[in-house]
Amino acid sequence: MVHKIHIPVMGICYTADTPIRVAHLGITSVISLVDDGLLEEYRMAYAERLGLDLGSPQTTRIGRIRSYLDFVADEVDRKFTRLCAERFDGGSDKDLYFLMLPLDSRLRVEYDGIFAKTGLARIAAEAALTEKMEPGEIQANIMVGLNHEEAAFDAVRGFAASKVKGSLVLSAGVNLAVFEEIAKYKDFYRTRDKAPTKKIILKVSDYRSALVQGRYLAKKGLEVYEYRIESGVNCGGHAFFESKKLLLDVVREFVEKRKDLFETTRAMIAKFAQSVDASANATAAPSAVSNAPGTVAGVPVLGIVPPAAPARITAQGGLCTPEDIEKIMSLGIDGVGVGTPFLLVPQATSMDKATRRMLAAATPEDVYISHASPLGIPFVNLRTSTAAELCRKKIEEFFAPENEKSNALELKPGFPCRQHYLCQKVSGFDHPVCWASREYVVWRLAEIDRMEKEELCSIGHPPKDTARTDEQYGYSHPPKGTARTDEQYNYSHPPKDTACTDGQNDYSHPPKEDPYSSYCTSITPVGNQKGCRSGGSVATDGIHTIHERYNALRRETLSRECICRFLGNAGREEIREKNPSLHYQPECVAVARGSKPARTREPVTICPNPDIGYFNREYTLFEMMRHLYGTGPRLTPKDKPSAFEIEKTILADLKT
Repeated sequence: MVHKIHIPVMGICYTADTPIRVAHLGITSVISLVDDGLLEEYRMAYAERLGLDLGSPQTTRIGRIRSYLDFVADEVDRKFTRLCAERFDGGSDKDLYFLMLPLDSRLRVEYDGIFAKTGLARIAAEAALTEKMEPGEIQANIMVGLNHEEAAFDAVRGFAASKVKGSLVLSAGVNLAVFEEIAKYKDFYRTRDKAPTKKIILKVSDYRSALVQGRYLAKKGLEVYEYRIESGVNCGGHAFFESKKLLLDVVREFVEKRKDLFETTRAMIAKFAQSVDASANATAAPSAVSNAPGTVAGVPVLGIVPPAAPARITAQGGLCTPEDIEKIMSLGIDGVGVGTPFLLVPQATSMDKATRRMLAAATPEDVYISHASPLGIPFVNLRTSTAAELCRKKIEEFFAPENEKSNALELKPGFPCRQHYLCQKVSGFDHPVCWASREYVVWRLAEIDRMEKEELCSIGHPPKDTARTDEQYGYSHPPKGTARTDEQYNYSHPPKDTACTDGQNDYSHPPKEDPYSSYCTSITPVGNQKGCRSGGSVATDGIHTIHERYNALRRETLSRECICRFLGNAGREEIREKNPSLHYQPECVAVARGSKPARTREPVTICPNPDIGYFNREYTLFEMMRHLYGTGPRLTPKDKPSAFEIEKTILADLKT
């Protein structure tokens, strides 16, 4: 890689086509493979924009992922070939390729030197420098924990079948079944003849996780190309506070134990290779060889060798100033990932104009830790996003007096579940559901009502009959004696009297305080209540506290966002802006004729880290890269706290 900086995966759409935008300039970036349907939309939009015939839309998840990655690889190759053919004239994209490099880069030094040469010497120097150019790597991210309907498996299969010679980034937990799937494809193995054409990157937040996963892959003969360390707290999107370790401390541990990790996994790969070769040599029958350990999809993988050098180590999470980058690089790692600042670089990321304007106007206080994720994991979110605003309106609608409710369809609890990526097993349902779905939210609110009633009864204060009806939750009630149908509710109704408790499964919402509630909601246990807050008796105050606690659970339930859809909507809006004929033309004709109302923008979820508040406009790619390397004008205030100070503050608040 020619750059120390890469652009990590952001959301679902924000880096979906980033390799097409920046890989020819030598910058590595990561595509999310979560939403294969959105990737197909991008492919068809580019086909129309570039006048290409890419055939019919793909009808399978594997086909959509493979086709899009193939298109990205072809487009990067085309743009890079055209770039290499340009001349060095001081203002071309070819010059930009080198001008964005740090001053101490070997290629940058050579580039600066060619302008002192003339004649044939200059021509020879330019040709030699052009030969050393290489595009940024195309990387693809899989959230291995999201394997509903084999989504993670299909992402592996689509990536393996594509022509991309890049890396597969495995994030969001450990899924050994996904490792087993990867082991079926020979391109992930290093042999005597060639290095792996498809590499494995593990995104981790602590050394122990890296060791466990690295050892398991090594037992399969697979090497880890890079350990990508991400701050568990100072990042956008899902935040993981369990380890409560600072990024600098985790990086130091990795650097100190890098040799041990390398030697351990290298020995395991060598042992696996010996067993494969021994098994192959034990029999001359081809059929026996094809079933021996180390075969991939029936094709023998012989001659496996361990890597000669340790895996790369990179870090990411809140690193957006040259001082932060220099400090963490000084520990001995190989690179850093920078995400949030590139959300304000139209040359690098995909989103509509309105969302980018909203980001430019954001302040550090607009970024908060929320309950927006249907996975039940703390989620670093933007308070001013259209999706967050919609959830606030849903909460206001829910708690409003009956005579003040608008009864607008979009303000009903929950969201229609269209894509099912985040569905999980929940007690009380005979099928996986998403915590943001209308199906689950309505059921969960009824559960909270029941739990609150039981607790009030247990202290001798039965509530008034305040059970909410289907009409209050946003559904019409069927006539008495009429069975509820899926069509009436848009979902199958869960069994009655099925409480969601801790003992039944790991996905329940227990009505108790969690370590993150100080950030997300104000939930005060009854036992911590002192004195009388309501102005009445202590008993009355206890009832008031119970109501507050369960109302906090209701607000938490209603704040879930449909992130598997909303994290891609900014990209869909950009496609509509750039390709009106693909999405808009039939609609515009219908609107003009008065036969159809104008389309409203879909809600957008966007999850930067607090650094977004220190950038206040759109930037060019050249500006941003020079800022990050410290070779150009600074784009953030000098008094901006460092990434490591922000991380310490968050962890200190957690401990208190």
